[in-house]
Amino acid sequence: MKKKTLFSNIGNRNLTYKGDYIEDYIKKNELDEDFKSFTEKLWQNIDSEKQYLKPVILNTLLDELYDELDEVVLFSSKQKSVERTNQDTVYEGDILTIILKEYYPELSFKNHFLGARVFDYNELIKHFRGYFASIIRNDPDKPVIFCDAGGTSQQKFAAKIMLEYLFSPDMLDVYYVALQKDQKSKVEKVEPYEYRKVIDKENVGIAIKVYAYDAALEILAGNNLQMKDKKEYKFIEFASLRSKLLFKPAQKLAKNLAGMKGMQSFEFISEYRDSEPIGDYEPFKQFLKKEDYFKLCEYLALAKRNLNKEDYSLAVLNFVQFQEMYCYFVIKKLEYNLTSNTQYEMGRLQREARTHFRNVAVRWGEKLPPLGLPFYLEVTRNVEEEMNQRVLNVLYNTNSQLNDRRDKFGLDSLRNKYAHEGKAVEKDKFINQPYYDDLFELLRLFGMDQRDIYQEMNEAIIQVLQ
Repeated sequence: MKKKTLFSNIGNRNLTYKGDYIEDYIKKNELDEDFKSFTEKLWQNIDSEKQYLKPVILNTLLDELYDELDEVVLFSSKQKSVERTNQDTVYEGDILTIILKEYYPELSFKNHFLGARVFDYNELIKHFRGYFASIIRNDPDKPVIFCDAGGTSQQKFAAKIMLEYLFSPDMLDVYYVALQKDQKSKVEKVEPYEYRKVIDKENVGIAIKVYAYDAALEILAGNNLQMKDKKEYKFIEFASLRSKLLFKPAQKLAKNLAGMKGMQSFEFISEYRDSEPIGDYEPFKQFLKKEDYFKLCEYLALAKRNLNKEDYSLAVLNFVQFQEMYCYFVIKKLEYNLTSNTQYEMGRLQREARTHFRNVAVRWGEKLPPLGLPFYLEVTRNVEEEMNQRVLNVLYNTNSQLNDRRDKFGLDSLRNKYAHEGKAVEKDKFINQPYYDDLFELLRLFGMDQRDIYQEMNEAIIQVLQ
């Protein structure tokens, strides 16, 4: 059987000096030293000091796996682009290669320097990807072992991710070494499938934080069909349906989810199930049905989410969708139901509007008004309730044809260029529009300026995953 290579990050508790961890020794003796400078002096005087130095954690694993190995690679930190490097483990790594070689003379030991910042996922993943890829190119049939102990959590995570994705399961073993209270270590082998689940849940959490719910579902389920019946999966599925504004299936799933064990504390699930709006319905109840107001709040919540994540193209699309639906729902008050029997009702409204609504006749004269958002906004003006007029003042200001500035860069214009020409909405251009602050006024009018339901939902999902 081919011998294996062991990879392990090292931290500042992989070595003791005169019976103490080095950090503890420095504090106990009140030395004017830091970890890096102290280990550098030990390294410079290794011949006289090595009698006082003992490895921790790694020796326990090497005792157990000695016959399977021919090489050990330690990952120590030698950061290049940060000011604070006093905890770097570069000299500790050099010391360990000397000491461990005396303990295990038949093994080869290498100290591999990590120039990446040890708290930066992106730098670490890039480094480990390149390093492990070169290992595979040089010896594609060489099996490997990873020791999941030592180094920062970011180091361990980055190394695990790259090993899992670059090495097939039959070529990778993973061991965890737990340090006991008596400083003795206990070795535990982690099965690849279980380890993959841990990594997948970490990746799911990352996907959730950027609202990538469908990607999270793919990662979480994998080939495990039974996962689709679990509350974690259904919770993320609910978030996905909600973000797609698929009200009926999302409410059906919310009903199922609200009855599952441990989910009752998340009130927003039962609120959604019962069509309880996120915003304040009271000022709108005279001219909007509660079910319609509930849906409008969902459109606005999605727009707010995309504003927060600086996806301005989708935010513009959501705000325009909201405006269209707002008009449709309010126009019900005028006895036109544009959400049911749509084509007939729209045609009837178009034919009758000039005779029924003076402002429409003034704007379009004898011409048949074209169907579109400016027409629907003008019709909606005829619902006289104060809150409707306040909302419309905002919506008019964002429309290319209806604003008082006579500019042509309203939300509808930006939306059309994105939807029909594929032109993304640029951040600087968007946030400098004169109506940009009006969008937040719209959220305030709906009582949604404080609550961020998608952030709330994401935090709840991650809580359940943990």
